[in-house]
Amino acid sequence: MNKLFSVIFLFVVLMVFIWTLPSKAAVKKILIVLSSGDTLTLKDGKTHTTGFYMNELGVPLKALIDGGFTPVFSNPRGNKPTMDTTSDKPTLFANEDEYKAVKALLTDSSDLAHPVQLSKIVEGDLNQYSAIFIPGGHAPMIDLWKDPALGKILHHFHEKKKPTALICHGPIALLSTLKSPETLASAVELKKPPEAKTDWLYSGYSMTVFSDNEEKPNEPEKIGGYMKFYPEDALKAAGGKVIVAPPRQSHVIQDRELITGQNPASDKELAAILLKSLNKSQK
Repeated sequence: MNKLFSVIFLFVVLMVFIWTLPSKAAVKKILIVLSSGDTLTLKDGKTHTTGFYMNELGVPLKALIDGGFTPVFSNPRGNKPTMDTTSDKPTLFANEDEYKAVKALLTDSSDLAHPVQLSKIVEGDLNQYSAIFIPGGHAPMIDLWKDPALGKILHHFHEKKKPTALICHGPIALLSTLKSPETLASAVELKKPPEAKTDWLYSGYSMTVFSDNEEKPNEPEKIGGYMKFYPEDALKAAGGKVIVAPPRQSHVIQDRELITGQNPASDKELAAILLKSLNKSQK
């Protein structure tokens, strides 16, 4: 009898242990969307080699992982994202240790090297993601602002009121929720007044983005030409209340579910606000 009791007792203990293990469903996932491109077409057919900015992806990514969240990387084509080589420098980080830690994190990530196509993300269960994050660099200006799959994904996060964080040039991706983002971009490029009303999800939202005052000094020497249109102008034309701070200062705006950072210097502040929003929504 004692032997039988011992076996039953051990079985119960084992079941309790198994039941209390974290399940796959309990994994807290963050969808991180990157560009598939590495070459931005400028005016007069000139091009600018670009990619994601190292600190704009790496600093929030490390903060999210340290906070217990699991990143799921995605981009339009499912190809390996390109990093802007000009962002690979310690001066963009708090110190040498942070630079080395972030570089190692990005270099060693096999998931980052093999992102999921946005079309497949749309076909899956979007409810599994706690938030969406889109870093900058000029790369989002290549494809994300007009990607229809990303537009559908952003619609989901908007409807569910889940944290939607974007930094630097990343906020241009919000235009993907328009029925015709190309029409708006063309109007901005030609300096034509936009339509009186748009179908934009984020019309009336307060937001920030890489400012004209930060973009224009890079032209033409640093980027090899002139931008077709500027993200600040495009977001204003779409109906956003765009608020920018002086160049190279950390500046983050949160309006409802939307969290936007102005520039590379905003990486830590944006990460902190995103984590705070996530922790609040998880309760």
